[in-house]
Amino acid sequence: MQTNEQALVECKEENINLRNKSTTFQRKVKDLEESIKKKDTDLTILKSEEVKLQNAIKGLKKDIDGLKKEIQERDETIQDKVIYIVCLVFFLNKILFFRKNVFMN
Repeated sequence: MQTNEQALVECKEENINLRNKSTTFQRKVKDLEESIKKKDTDLTILKSEEVKLQNAIKGLKKDIDGLKKEIQERDETIQDKVIYIVCLVFFLNKILFFRKNVFMN
């Protein structure tokens, strides 16, 4: 009978140990589930921020393209004005040459 009682005591102790381990594992699982939830929330926030940043980048790229076009148009205007000035200088030189030759003779 002693052995049956000892077996019963050992069985009870084993049950207590298993309950403790079960409780510990349940806590760990709960903690991990909470951690996963938090990481999912963080991931959602990061994805939202990424979308905002991508939209900002697209807007900035459009701004850059617009500014490049504006610079190109200004360069073309400047080139046109330079050509105009060169032509004016050329005609002015012709007029001065003509005036010098006509009035000096």
